[in-house]
Amino acid sequence: MKYHNLWRLDLCNPLYSEGKQKQSSITITVRQLEAVVRMSEALAKMELQPFASEKDVDEALRLFRVSTI
Repeated sequence: MKYHNLWRLDLCNPLYSEGKQKQSSITITVRQLEAVVRMSEALAKMELQPFASEKDVDEALRLFRVSTI
């Protein structure tokens, strides 16, 4: 699954949880969203993966929350 599909599932559909706890919503600008996408792509590249996985997206979101909140 490509990273933009994961973003659509995680950020636009808060009920998509499949075993995850319901997460609270956060306000994010387009610029910040693009930065998080770049972070998830970089994490995937560090593992020599062609696409960002859900694990990469989760880590990028965690890093974003820690750095901005």
